[in-house]
Amino acid sequence: MKKIVKDLAIIALLTTSGCGGGSDSNSNLETTICPRVINGETCDPVGSPIVELNIISPKGAVSLCSGTVVSSTKVLTAAHCFLATNVSAIIINNGTSSIDAVAYSIHPGVKIESSSIINDVAIVQAESPINSPTLPILLGTTPQTGDMIGINGFGLDENGALGTLRGGTMKISNVTPNHIFAKYDGKLSNTCNGDSGGPATYTINGVVSVLGITSSGIKTDCSEGDETLFTNIQSSSVLDYLSSVAPEIGIR
Repeated sequence: MKKIVKDLAIIALLTTSGCGGGSDSNSNLETTICPRVINGETCDPVGSPIVELNIISPKGAVSLCSGTVVSSTKVLTAAHCFLATNVSAIIINNGTSSIDAVAYSIHPGVKIESSSIINDVAIVQAESPINSPTLPILLGTTPQTGDMIGINGFGLDENGALGTLRGGTMKISNVTPNHIFAKYDGKLSNTCNGDSGGPATYTINGVVSVLGITSSGIKTDCSEGDETLFTNIQSSSVLDYLSSVAPEIGIR
């Protein structure tokens, strides 16, 4: 994992003032590939396994991604959240406290191909226990076209508001070894800027598990006709990476 050289002045400012920012604040790369839960419901972040990640550059620019707590000190998120800038600090917000990250790791095989990203997965290591519930990784069931999935994130909503945890549902339109696809027809929900790194979830017998990571979309305004691409967490490459950097993650 890459250790983070933290700028304590920036961290203090963020902790006291609640500064935020969109994933589009750093570069065109993140604007075009960093996916709001559109038409979602507001969720209480307290006691949720979904956390907000504030990623700070050496110059103090802040970008926002979402993530899933998968162990007491580790957060699952998207690799592309860290590709467009050097990282000075990462702050994990769980609704009750802000925890500094001490390191992060991105998949060594991450690759941008047109509108998709291969192996778009990363792990953030917290300095201390996050004190949030964890979600397991889904392996026992393979996602199928037509299945309904849950989505969560702190990204922009349909009114342009950022930084509030929202949840919604999407229908899987296609599954490949690398990605899970879900089209937005204007009736259910959709992801957008700031939701990157958040989970696509599947519920079996009341147990929620992660089957994908919000990665990219085909429309920059996240409007009707968009299609979200989630990293398929059941990819052998993704699973090998996770087993090497976070072997303690729960499997279902």
